[in-house]
Amino acid sequence: MLKKLLQTCIRWIRITFAVELHADSQRIRAATLAAILALLVAMSGSIGVASPLRLLAAVPINIDVALRTISIGWFEPEQTLPVTIVEIDEDTQRQWQMPAVTPRGELVTLIETVTASNPLAVIIDIDLSWGNAQLCDTAGEKRLRQFLHDYDRPAPLIFPKRVSTAANGERRAAASQLDDIFLHNKRLAWAHASFETNKKGTVRAWADWLEVCTDTGTQWLPAVAVRIGAMIDTLPEFIERPTPPPLTGSCQANAGQPTRLLLIGPRIMGQTQPLLASKSRAVSATLLLDPELARNDDALFGERIVIIGASHSGSGDLWLTPAGVLPGAELLANTVRYTPPSSQTGLLADIKFRFIVLLYFFLFVAAAWWLRGLVALLASIVGALIITGVTVSLYNYYPAFEALKAALLLVIIYKAAQTVFNLVGECRETHGRSEAGWKTVVKTVCTHDRKPNGKQK
Repeated sequence: MLKKLLQTCIRWIRITFAVELHADSQRIRAATLAAILALLVAMSGSIGVASPLRLLAAVPINIDVALRTISIGWFEPEQTLPVTIVEIDEDTQRQWQMPAVTPRGELVTLIETVTASNPLAVIIDIDLSWGNAQLCDTAGEKRLRQFLHDYDRPAPLIFPKRVSTAANGERRAAASQLDDIFLHNKRLAWAHASFETNKKGTVRAWADWLEVCTDTGTQWLPAVAVRIGAMIDTLPEFIERPTPPPLTGSCQANAGQPTRLLLIGPRIMGQTQPLLASKSRAVSATLLLDPELARNDDALFGERIVIIGASHSGSGDLWLTPAGVLPGAELLANTVRYTPPSSQTGLLADIKFRFIVLLYFFLFVAAAWWLRGLVALLASIVGALIITGVTVSLYNYYPAFEALKAALLLVIIYKAAQTVFNLVGECRETHGRSEAGWKTVVKTVCTHDRKPNGKQK
């Protein structure tokens, strides 16, 4: 029995690689290729680089389409951190008479107002790292320095640090006039707010850690979401304390850091949010600066992650994403609210990830084999939405989008390999084994859409 099974497998592989011809060659080839690729993924977790093969194959669904599904509120996980954005919008900017720099006095007032309501942490998405350490002798700057020097409230204050790349390719964090204060006040911390873009300028990913050069070597600069996990006193039970990886000793920008796919949740700033995004909200900074306005600050900021950031047109902090153009503060909000649960690491998580990759892959392969055209495309999209909805909404499994991306690359490899082996098989079937070489391939390519009698199919 085992010998017969082994012989059958060997014969199917010979048919797959067009070594042997068979009446059902295409069906056997499709099934064998799918099984081989699935086995490789199950064993290794990856399947190489698919980019050069995009010329030979197309995928049934675009990853941008999949990412937009969460951005319109279809899949809102239960295990998300509550976020409030204090929005420096157009009205606030006009009230401040359109300054080029955020007024430091008003910024202190916003921070004082927010931290009085016991938030989990406050992120001030205002660039205070200007690339030098010289003091600016304005009343607002002095007030900000004094406030930060004396700050001792429970909520940590986290400030994004500008990261630049030198001419020699080294990645460095900019010096700031506040570095000395941050060094002595443990309730203050720097973090990076860098996002990775593709060749079209679209934000795709962000890194948990960036290794940056210092005068004495290298050090890790954590992302905002990671810094929050390290500093807040009581973490939600589904999140664990972050641990920095070992330093590599290289701060070259092209060295690459492990990245995480950016998930864009339902909109928070600039428009009415979907009902499914009840844990995230935005409030205009103008409302916080009005002393006569009655507010429930405990409901707005208590036990929440608060982000103070700009959305007005003159901020220059706008990013192109699969869900449209978003302010940088909203991108930070998404990295925070979709902080991955601690259970998504380890051997079990790796097995789960590979299983979901194969689930997507077999869905796309089956739809392409049994259905055709628009029907196959619709079936692939609906099936992918169902898998994503179950894994994200019910099980809070954010890597489902990474798994979908991996499955799409796997489909490219599968379709490209199928195209090549079908061509080789057609060469042998049309011209026989005796005519081998590039002339046979060219002859087959030029005639593969014609029947033997010369008529079009």
